[in-house]
Amino acid sequence: MQLDSYLSHQLAGAALLEIANHLEHCPECLQVCRARGDLKIRLKKALNREAAPNDLKDQIWMRIHHERPCWLRRLFRLLCP
Repeated sequence: MQLDSYLSHQLAGAALLEIANHLEHCPECLQVCRARGDLKIRLKKALNREAAPNDLKDQIWMRIHHERPCWLRRLFRLLCP
């Protein structure tokens, strides 16, 4: 959805201008955009509250290493160095 890309600052050029212009003239969409933005902020805060156990990464790595295909192990190593 383009609105999600807009809220994540992933749009540029014509797409960015089109959405910004639309939101300027459409109160309903602006309200939806603000609500989604607020939800995004609340979700980030909620996810950052809970710290994962220190050994969780090691536990996941062991399961992936023994049970999953090689491409998944490489992906895990890239995402969790």
